[in-house]
Amino acid sequence: MADDFDATPRQKPPMIDVDRRTGISEVEGCYDERGARTEGSRCYRCNVNTIISSTKCILCGGCADVCPESCYRLVDVAQIRGDDRILQIIQASFGTGRPVGSAIIKDEKRCTRCGLCAKRCPTHAITMELFEEREVPA
Repeated sequence: MADDFDATPRQKPPMIDVDRRTGISEVEGCYDERGARTEGSRCYRCNVNTIISSTKCILCGGCADVCPESCYRLVDVAQIRGDDRILQIIQASFGTGRPVGSAIIKDEKRCTRCGLCAKRCPTHAITMELFEEREVPA
């Protein structure tokens, strides 16, 4: 991503003048190459996700320190609340008593996929992985 991807304003696509619009014809046209590249440079790369390996993470907090959007937080495991699935994971890791330990929580809605957390991680517990959806014939 460009350094100023979040400061680049949205490029409006070319449109047919209001007085030339008829029926249900398309109103928006296509970007020219320059406009398409500018608009594409604003991409948040939502199909690239951070994956955290629980076996490699040492809970150093480096990812939380370097994140410009404050996506990461180190928390006491006893403070974690969630649905049955999360509770089952905590019980499998810490037993059925009061869990003692720390965990890292990430706010996916704030993440811009900048990759600074993966670069900062001393154990390479954080990786940036591309996810693509493909339609598979039934």
